[in-house]
Amino acid sequence: MSTPSRRRSSLVTTACDQCYRLKIRCDTASPRCASCEKLQQQCTYLRPDKRKVSRVDVSELLERIQFLERLLRENNIPFPPATAFHSRSGQQDLTTDKFVPSSFSSPAALSYSTSTSPAALAVGPIEESGDRERALIQGIDRGNSKVSGLDTEIEILAKRTGSLQFTEDGQLKFFGATSNVHFLRTATPFQPDIHRWSDADDVPETWLQRAGVGGIVPREVEDHLIKLYFTWENPYSNVVHQDAFLDARKQALSGFPVKNTVIASYYSELLVNAMCSWGAIFTDRKFPELPERLHDFFVARARALLERDIDDPTIATVQALTIMSGSEASRSRDSRGWLYDGMASRLAVHLGLHLDVEPYVLSGEMTRQEANVRSTAFWGSFVIDLAWSYYLGRRVMPVAHVNRIPARTPSQDRNGPPHYWENYTGDLTDTGTTVRRYVSPLASMWDYQLKLCNILERLQNTFYDKKTGSISQLRMHTTAITWSLEKWMEELPHELMIDIDNECAVYLPHILLLHAQYHEAMIFANHPFITLPGAGAGQSPDSRRKYVDAAQAITRIIGIYKRLWSLRRINIQGIHHMFTAAMVHLYLSCTSESSEVHARAVSDLQTCCDALQEASKSHELAAWQLRSLDRVCQVWYDWLEKDAQATEKQPENATNSHVSSPEGPERWAVIELVIQKALGNRDFSPVEEDKMPWMDTWMQMQAISGVDPFSMGYA
Repeated sequence: MSTPSRRRSSLVTTACDQCYRLKIRCDTASPRCASCEKLQQQCTYLRPDKRKVSRVDVSELLERIQFLERLLRENNIPFPPATAFHSRSGQQDLTTDKFVPSSFSSPAALSYSTSTSPAALAVGPIEESGDRERALIQGIDRGNSKVSGLDTEIEILAKRTGSLQFTEDGQLKFFGATSNVHFLRTATPFQPDIHRWSDADDVPETWLQRAGVGGIVPREVEDHLIKLYFTWENPYSNVVHQDAFLDARKQALSGFPVKNTVIASYYSELLVNAMCSWGAIFTDRKFPELPERLHDFFVARARALLERDIDDPTIATVQALTIMSGSEASRSRDSRGWLYDGMASRLAVHLGLHLDVEPYVLSGEMTRQEANVRSTAFWGSFVIDLAWSYYLGRRVMPVAHVNRIPARTPSQDRNGPPHYWENYTGDLTDTGTTVRRYVSPLASMWDYQLKLCNILERLQNTFYDKKTGSISQLRMHTTAITWSLEKWMEELPHELMIDIDNECAVYLPHILLLHAQYHEAMIFANHPFITLPGAGAGQSPDSRRKYVDAAQAITRIIGIYKRLWSLRRINIQGIHHMFTAAMVHLYLSCTSESSEVHARAVSDLQTCCDALQEASKSHELAAWQLRSLDRVCQVWYDWLEKDAQATEKQPENATNSHVSSPEGPERWAVIELVIQKALGNRDFSPVEEDKMPWMDTWMQMQAISGVDPFSMGYA
């Protein structure tokens, strides 16, 4: 006996103006919906409907329907019953037939039909099973209405994706299938009842005063520091959509009420202070009205405001945490920075930033700008999380792969106006620098930066994969990754290419850093275990050539960056590129048996050490990595000394020839001199360090001259 199908509620296509502004569910009741009744607001539908279909689209749709009808007749397949969509009063009724895929090889394929919802119509022809599943999941993810013609098995699988839900304050949050509330469309019962001491306590200034960092920061100071952040840090660690943020900031500062609006999602005082902490690192200005330690001042303000925002997070909270993680790393506060990075990744999933929200855009529930802000925040936090994993040598959190339909990448939005970059410093003493405007290939940059990050994530997973049980298996994986890196470089578009031999060309800072990251990945893929000199003795000449060339390329890129923009305001990720290249140069200078290779390695090591020393004016992390180089040099020296002593005890080889190899004392003296000068030890003298004990000196002089050194006054 067949069970009668239960009627599912139709999806409301148009919300009232108030519900649309607050981004909450509207029940379209008359004369006032439930939300307007609760808020005692007038319920109106005055905004224009932007989802009207053009005549051209209607004509193309009719032609397609006629083609499908003709195809059905030719195969003697009965027409499916029409599905009527009854709209609210004041709108036209729309009746459409079920759509079938545009590409199939047999009449049996006609049984697979998709939804007639606007989201499904925008997906386009579904030619492969992956595309079909994507369209089905997109249709289901938006609510509890069943997709017409969807088989039960696919629906159950699709439900695992979970759903985005609007809370009472207009924020979107993500709930998966095991939460047991993923089928709800309205506000969830998880909305916390946040208790403050009083309404007056729930303002940023109260929290800042309580933390001892209150006071008004002049508007022009904030603008200057924010512009420095957008100029030197955000282009490569792109986590904030600049245009959307500046528009929201303009509205907020003009007195426009932003609470419980979409503007509040990507603008907050927390985000402003996090960005200003980076601007404080890059500025050389002095502000008498503010504390002298400007960076620490804004960091303390951001920490205080984080405690306020964490109970009710928004996209701006994710962006601020990501920015704060890098700011803490700049001061070598790894624990706090790593924690902030993890919090940002967790909150990104909490707010559903990892999901594709294109159906919401197509249905009019979300603006294109808000979707771009979400994707920029998510993928920007992913890039920085991956940078943290390489900086600390820890496996990246699989945030980007928690959903089978990930968020659209910002590179997919190529229809916007061109993006420009200016070499802004804003410092009054920088009169010799001309501020110029350059076209920045934002879409291409996003596209190839994320492709490179995917390769880097594969490499990181290879290092930690338990199934990689031998060196031969590891080399097999790293060889495949090396091939992927080379393919990435071959496919690089013209606007992202650089010529390191061209000393006159101008390249944007973030494009230079993109190439530095590529070469760093090539180093790790071909020489991943620089622990002790000689650890890579079994490597092939091709692998050695690749990581040596990559380290030398990073050194050249550093020189180009210094010549064009100076290292005073380099992005923090560039510090690790310098450190990795310096490690290779140190390795070569310690182990090379060729005087020519040794001299080149020492020269490149000096370039990297000088670059780290210059960058340490902004980033204390650079100074810490210089000290790490010094420590590594001492460890390798001790190891090589022990190895040399062990070799001396073995029988000598008659054909043992190291004629071109620099001698031990000379080798280490020049290396030590390079590192100590970069560390600021200007009084370091390798000659005095390497003086022989007085007895050895006396014996040597007596052997040479045949005269007692005491009688000559030398000892």
